[in-house]
Amino acid sequence: MKQGDIWFFLFALGVIFFNWPFLTVFEGSLALGLFVLWGVFIAVAALLGAGGGRDRKR
Repeated sequence: MKQGDIWFFLFALGVIFFNWPFLTVFEGSLALGLFVLWGVFIAVAALLGAGGGRDRKR
């Protein structure tokens, strides 16, 4: 998978995760759910960004 494809996938996951129907999973603790999802999203973006933008060749 190319680096651009991974960033697009991460963007699509962000749109899904921070959309209203998915957020109803956290009805009782919406704030906690948002902070956890946001933290996971930032951690994944940091891990992807640490690769330096290199594409892995097979």
